[in-house]
Amino acid sequence: MTAGSVRSHAPMSTFLDRLSFRRTRRALLALLLALDLLAANAALLTVARPAAAQQSEADVFVAQAILAYDARRYDEALSLLKEAL
Repeated sequence: MTAGSVRSHAPMSTFLDRLSFRRTRRALLALLLALDLLAANAALLTVARPAAAQQSEADVFVAQAILAYDARRYDEALSLLKEAL
């Protein structure tokens, strides 16, 4: 190397290759994150939940059981609570 020459750094193509690799890597990570969130949401949406009508029917049995218990009709209250289950 002479006194007036400038030392050359890595070729520009190597820099662009690394930059392209970083963009590709970020895009793949973003895609994986999106797929993971989509799968998690799908799993949450498919969890079996009781229907609203079943819950309200059970609520009616519990309310009737409370009234029967307050009226000291314990056997009736117990049978209503069993129906609620």
